[in-house]
Amino acid sequence: MLQNHKTEEIAPGLVLNLFNASFSEPFSIEMEHEPCIVLSVVIDGSVTFNSPIRAHAHSRNVICCSSDRRMTVCSQIAACPCFRSVDLCITPEWFRCGSPALSCDCAFACLRRAASAPPETRVHPRPPRFQPLLGSLVDNMHDEGALSKLRRKSVSYELLCWLAELYDDPERLEAEALRESCLARVQRQITSCPGEIKSIDALARKNGLSASKLKRDYQLSYGISVGTAVRNARLETAHRLIEKGQAISLASYETGYSHASSFSAAFRKYFGYSPRDLKRRHALASRSQVAMHPA
Repeated sequence: MLQNHKTEEIAPGLVLNLFNASFSEPFSIEMEHEPCIVLSVVIDGSVTFNSPIRAHAHSRNVICCSSDRRMTVCSQIAACPCFRSVDLCITPEWFRCGSPALSCDCAFACLRRAASAPPETRVHPRPPRFQPLLGSLVDNMHDEGALSKLRRKSVSYELLCWLAELYDDPERLEAEALRESCLARVQRQITSCPGEIKSIDALARKNGLSASKLKRDYQLSYGISVGTAVRNARLETAHRLIEKGQAISLASYETGYSHASSFSAAFRKYFGYSPRDLKRRHALASRSQVAMHPA
């Protein structure tokens, strides 16, 4: 089990725990915790905390636990081919010995209060932006190169800042997490079935948003307009369909274009060549493959 777990002290009193394992059946574990604040993030899989904490952690939420006393935490990890998690632990030592510029700053007053208060558990939605960051951290947890160490330290401090904001203004951060989750759902719809999106208004209504809010939030999160994202996804999908041998007219129709001329013009502008050029190139490549490997 040790090779699937890594504990690293980022700073005095600030500890990062990384876990990556496979379980064919539920696995129970008990851990002793000194007075601390723990941010627990499950990337893949799920874990149920039974005592004294009662919460269920999975890939869509985060668990925040704080206590002013030592306690034994009992938990059960569900059977899972790939269980990955990240815990950030802040002990009273960080407030005593950590960087004075950080630990003594008023921005972390909410964490100091939580660390000296009776046990408390909070469950919050998890911002989707943490998924790739934390996944990469766990996948490379045994890399001792300077860059990997710096990345673990950087992400730990990002989680620490997010945790401080969460304790200071949870309602705002929960609203942001829900907004990001909604935008992630919109993005999946755009990339998986762009031809089914009839208009930005329809896409917004489907996701419980106004068109103006969707346009504003999408631009802020992804750096391009939602209309541009839909157009790009349609053309990229059409390109793949034509490369697979589908007729140009059918690829155009399946990706939401009503007129072949507008599809061809948009395709040429985006890729620098026409759908017919792609079709001819694909046909030549196929004939070359047949000539090289005769039956």
